[in-house]
Amino acid sequence: MTYNGKPWFAVECKTAADRSVNPALHYFGDRLHIPYLYQISLEGRNDLYDGRVRDMPAAKFLGAFPKEKIIPSFHFGVRCH
Repeated sequence: MTYNGKPWFAVECKTAADRSVNPALHYFGDRLHIPYLYQISLEGRNDLYDGRVRDMPAAKFLGAFPKEKIIPSFHFGVRCH
């Protein structure tokens, strides 16, 4: 996600909560100077922070977004693999 044309945060999505943080998340976070990194999981229940990546349930992460509309200066980039 970018804000005003600059990286704001990146998200890695998992189905299961027992997976380790994908090294690519750290790689892109460091190279692109992304201040906030998240790994969210559909089945997760724990909310953990390792000093660089916050690992949390998808429901908690998505619940933080506004329900009405997204501010126009935000850009969502989606990468599926």
